[in-house]
Amino acid sequence: MKSFRFLLGFALIGLLITLSGCPGTKDPELTVPQQQNKKLAKAWVCTAATLDGSAASLPAPSTYTYVGNFKLTMVGATGTDATAGPTYTTAGRPTGSKVTPWNSAGSFTFGTDAATTLIREDGIIVSYSVSDTQLQMSFNTGGKTPPFAGYDGRVGNVQGNWVFTFGL
Repeated sequence: MKSFRFLLGFALIGLLITLSGCPGTKDPELTVPQQQNKKLAKAWVCTAATLDGSAASLPAPSTYTYVGNFKLTMVGATGTDATAGPTYTTAGRPTGSKVTPWNSAGSFTFGTDAATTLIREDGIIVSYSVSDTQLQMSFNTGGKTPPFAGYDGRVGNVQGNWVFTFGL
């Protein structure tokens, strides 16, 4: 009888150890927009900027350059809204003439392919790629008609193909 109790106790301990090793319930799978919101939600610093293939800077006599000065902070949308993209704020924008293709703050929605396309609040379509440490965004500001919302500089100075690369 003692050996039966011993075996039963040993079996119960073994069962408890086995069951304690089972994984718990999994978190629900994130949608592509939710995944992208998490990846984009960072404070990005400009490491390169081009306008129509040339380094983007303000016309002389200004010495402003986007690299190292321009910052884009994105906050990802949360919850279950599958189309909500991140909001953004900028810092280090050029002052005075404000010749920049960026508003000081705004928002994005996801395009048809949420992993590669954002649509800015002013309707500009932005192609992007993002990793844990780098974000590249490209867009064309041509075809927008004055007034170019949020931009006080000459519209011709911001029209064209822009490519921004950001790091952390």
